Amino acid sequence: MTPALFAFIAITLFMIHEFEEIILVCPWIAKKKKDPKFANELFVSGRAHYPSAETMAALILEEFVSASLILLVGILFKIPELVLAITLGHTFHLFSHIGQAIHFRTWVPGSITAVVTLPLLVLSIALFCFSQTLNWLLLLALTVLIFPLLLLNLRFLHRQSAHVERFLHS
Repeated sequence: MTPALFAFIAITLFMIHEFEEIILVCPWIAKKKKDPKFANELFVSGRAHYPSAETMAALILEEFVSASLILLVGILFKIPELVLAITLGHTFHLFSHIGQAIHFRTWVPGSITAVVTLPLLVLSIALFCFSQTLNWLLLLALTVLIFPLLLLNLRFLHRQSAHVERFLHS
């Protein structure tokens, strides 16, 4: 499997998962926000970060563009470890949605596509690893660097959600 094909599969599966969140997070929060069982659930407790589907889409657009640019750099400069590192970040992220669904014993936004896309990502990662000669130390270094950057970017986006909401609805 080439890095370009792997990047295409990875970003496609990432966006399928993100579309579930865009479409379902606001209605789900509206249904669950008064239920004390969900008071500490990530989406409910942070519902100020998800004021509208438009804002969610705008924030996810930034994530998509950032991920696409990183994947493109990995492809153009022939750094398969970079392509794999960002894909591993997304894959780890899916476990949080699955964990939430198990904890709350119900689906949460993102959990359905997490369950569906996780096996596809794991299979793609395995095929990619077997088809590439990888520098495992570089992969480890890039994964350790990229994963915190993805989390920092998500935190930044959450902080900007009110500004994005005002911009979109002004």
